[in-house]
Amino acid sequence: MGRIGVGAYQRLVDRGGLSVIGIDNDHLVVEELKRDEFNVLEGDATDHEFWHRLVVGGTARTVILAMAIHDSNTFALDQLRIAGFDGTIAAVVQRQGQVGHFTEAGVHAVVNIYSGSGAAVADAAMNPPTGRRPDGDASHTEG
Repeated sequence: MGRIGVGAYQRLVDRGGLSVIGIDNDHLVVEELKRDEFNVLEGDATDHEFWHRLVVGGTARTVILAMAIHDSNTFALDQLRIAGFDGTIAAVVQRQGQVGHFTEAGVHAVVNIYSGSGAAVADAAMNPPTGRRPDGDASHTEG
């Protein structure tokens, strides 16, 4: 689970009150997340059998595809469909052109991880949380 997966996990638990299971294929990452009290399993999301077991087990109602490589997310989506998953699927993309692919494939929510990033950093630059101004002086009002 990278930054997006961890962020999604925390939001689902904290605001959604959901029971969440994270997946990562790196044993060291899994162990570290477990030490941080994440409910996480070691698994390969690009493995057909992994998705088959997930769907046959019948406990997952929502899947978030947040792998860094679009083709990995696409493969996982295909495996979910083959296995008969009928729950909610959300996915992340890095390019606007990838949104249509997932939308046409029936993904319920598609988020471009870079969409809005430029505006967000500009807003942060104009309104820094520390109250520091670009000239180095602390914020002050003139009267």
